Amino acid sequence: MGLLDRIRDYITDFEEKELYRYVIIFLGSIILLIGVLLFYHYRTISNLRLRIKSINKMREEDVQVILSKANYIQRQLQDIDTLLAEDKNFKIVGYFKDVLDKLNLADKKVIETSSQIERPDQYRESILDISFDDMDMKQLTELLKELEENRRIFIKKLEILRSKTPKKLEVNMTIGTFLLKSE
Repeated sequence: MGLLDRIRDYITDFEEKELYRYVIIFLGSIILLIGVLLFYHYRTISNLRLRIKSINKMREEDVQVILSKANYIQRQLQDIDTLLAEDKNFKIVGYFKDVLDKLNLADKKVIETSSQIERPDQYRESILDISFDDMDMKQLTELLKELEENRRIFIKKLEILRSKTPKKLEVNMTIGTFLLKSE
C-alpha cells in the first residue's frame, strides 16, 4: 500500500493548473497512441483487402485459363475420336511401308521395330521406331512432309546425324498413332 500512498501524495501536491496540464498531456498521449494504433490497423486491413482482391482476380484468371484449356483438350479428344472412327483398320506399319514405296526410300531403311503402349485412358499408342542410312535432305523433307500430311500420325522423336558418307544423313525417328482400346 505504500506505493499507492506515495502516488496519491505526489498527485495531491500538484497545483490545479499543473494537474490539469498533466492530465491533458496524459489523455492526449493515450488518444495519440490509440489514433496511431487505429491508423496502422486500418492501413493493414486496407492492404490485406487489396491483396485479397488481387489474389481473387488472379484466381479467376487462372480458372478461366484452366477452363479454356479443358475445353480445348475436350475438343481435341473429340477430334481424335472422330479421326479414329473414320479408319478403324489403320496399321502404322502398313501405312509407313506405303509411304516408303511412294517416296522410293525402302532401300534407305535399316531398322524397323514396332510396339504398342497401353495408356490409362481409352487409347493405345502404336509406336514405330525407324532408322535410315544415307538419306539426303530432300528425301528427309519429303518423308517428313508426307508424315505431317496424315493427321493420324505424329512424330514422337526425330534425330538427324551426319552420315559417314559425305552429304548424307543418318535419321532415327519414332512415329506413333493412337488406337482405341477396343480395336
